[in-house]
Amino acid sequence: MMLRLQKYDMNIVYRPGKEVVLADMLSRLHPTTGPEIDIEKSVFAVQFSADRLQQLKEETCRDPHMTALKNTIIKGWPEKPKDLPKNLRQYWSLKEELTVEDDIVLKGDRVMIPESMKQYILQTIHSGHQGIEKCRMRAKTCVYWHGLSHDIETFVKTCETCLKHHKSQPHEELLQHEIPERPWHTVGTDIMTLDGSDYIVVCDYYSKMPFVRRTATAGQTTSTGIISALSQLFGEQGVPEKLVSDNGKPYTSTEFQRFRKEWGFQHTTSSPRYPRSNGLAERTVQTVKNIMTKAKESHSDINIALLAFRSTPIDHKLPSPAELLYSRKLKTNLPSVIPNTLSKKKEVRKQLEKRQQQQKMYHDRTATCSLPPLSKGQPVMMQKEEGGKWTPATIIQPSNEPRSYVVQSPNGATYRRNRRHLMNLQKPTERHVRFYDKPEIIETRTPPPISTTPEQNDDHIQPAAKPPYITQPVVEAQTPSPHQRPQRSIKKPERLIESI
Repeated sequence: MMLRLQKYDMNIVYRPGKEVVLADMLSRLHPTTGPEIDIEKSVFAVQFSADRLQQLKEETCRDPHMTALKNTIIKGWPEKPKDLPKNLRQYWSLKEELTVEDDIVLKGDRVMIPESMKQYILQTIHSGHQGIEKCRMRAKTCVYWHGLSHDIETFVKTCETCLKHHKSQPHEELLQHEIPERPWHTVGTDIMTLDGSDYIVVCDYYSKMPFVRRTATAGQTTSTGIISALSQLFGEQGVPEKLVSDNGKPYTSTEFQRFRKEWGFQHTTSSPRYPRSNGLAERTVQTVKNIMTKAKESHSDINIALLAFRSTPIDHKLPSPAELLYSRKLKTNLPSVIPNTLSKKKEVRKQLEKRQQQQKMYHDRTATCSLPPLSKGQPVMMQKEEGGKWTPATIIQPSNEPRSYVVQSPNGATYRRNRRHLMNLQKPTERHVRFYDKPEIIETRTPPPISTTPEQNDDHIQPAAKPPYITQPVVEAQTPSPHQRPQRSIKKPERLIESI
């Protein structure tokens, strides 16, 4: 009532009861007719221009759904929701708030928008490119239609401008490499730049043993330098089964592929622009660079510093990288006794697995999502390296590497990207409207009684009926007390009865 009276300017004046004409319409109706009051029809809740307001009136009159709703509001609501047409039952709970003013349907002080103007209203709501919640809060102040919240969410999620400037996706749970069965089975490699020189760093996945070789001047490393360093190292330590690297040009060149075939090892590359998939090599590079930098600043021998790192235990339960790789201790500049002992392989692997699980546990504490897999031909948004912007792309096929896909950009170029750099485009889903229909009558079935015969006993019970019937337990023929549940009689097997 207060909302309906807000458009009037009223002056309250006291009058004696004898002068109040309409105090009681049935008993004190005055024969004379009072002065007529001209009511100016205006909708103050609508913040449209004159043209848009006129368009709103015309579209409301053209919309059959809004026309039926207006007629129901004007003529009155039925006593039960089932007496309404199905398309109007969704407004039953709002009937006390719906009014018609100047051919416009209002829900309180919010304007009901016809179907033909919904897209324009959504664009206007999202004109500032705010998030879903902000757009919902803005819409709640002025407009309404059934399913407005869902339509806003779909509109915002499919906005090309918002998708282009979308922030980076959170990292997923840690996907770890399998621990090799033996030392020097799987090695990781990466290029490091320090003091104007490039170095290749190789690390064993089992023992964590690092090797450093200088390749060329900074920025001048080629596949020839990489091949020369690796061939020298493999000649000393043996050829590994698998080599893990990034997608740098020295590792993807034709010369390196020829070198791989000649030496007979498997080459696996990490996802482009996702160095975390080659995390062991990246972490080893960081450690080695830190050691070499400090050694140079302190004017100490770099090789002695690296030897100290290689001969230091990994943790309190794991020996040094040198012991895991060579099954022996390395002699350092510290006095020590080096016994000739054998490595306990099972215990070492158990501790390595435990340490790896602990690392995963700590890493996954900050993992906030698990991205679903993508399918062939699915449209996605691909994050660029420069500025982190997003561009449209299409999934061509999943790559052999985990969480990696081959995608194609609109200009025809193909890329391999990690799942974290691919954002799924959510298609608008069909909105389901809940109607007030008659509740379904669920037929209940009573299980048939269990027939008992003199031949039945506790050792032989007739099989119960199949579901949905439930077999009741056989009880003794006695009437249980009101507070006592029926008990099943128990008969001991003959083998447990003592012979007399």
